[in-house]
Amino acid sequence: MNVEPACASRFDRFNAFRDQLAPGVRLPVELDVLLRCDGPGTVGVWTVPSEKVKAIFVGYLSGVAVSAYEAVLHRLARDQAPIGMFTAHQVAPGRYDAVVEGRPSDWNTPQG
Repeated sequence: MNVEPACASRFDRFNAFRDQLAPGVRLPVELDVLLRCDGPGTVGVWTVPSEKVKAIFVGYLSGVAVSAYEAVLHRLARDQAPIGMFTAHQVAPGRYDAVVEGRPSDWNTPQG
């Protein structure tokens, strides 16, 4: 998936904080995300909002995952927002290789 630059910047700040606690240890960024169909062939990924924090746009799915998740989203009611597991590995400052895995596992969707 393509990580939005503003979100990648937040991940960079988070990683810098973690580096203070464990120098040299690079763990992936992992979080629950909401998936939303933003138009034909476009599936947006958002952080899960809370009472105190607004949802943050993470980016768009790419590759084969788009059509698979789009099919899942079209089967759901408009007010249902499926949750996925987002994992991102930093490849350079501001750049991440990321995947979203659907949950529940019976969605049978590929990573993307």
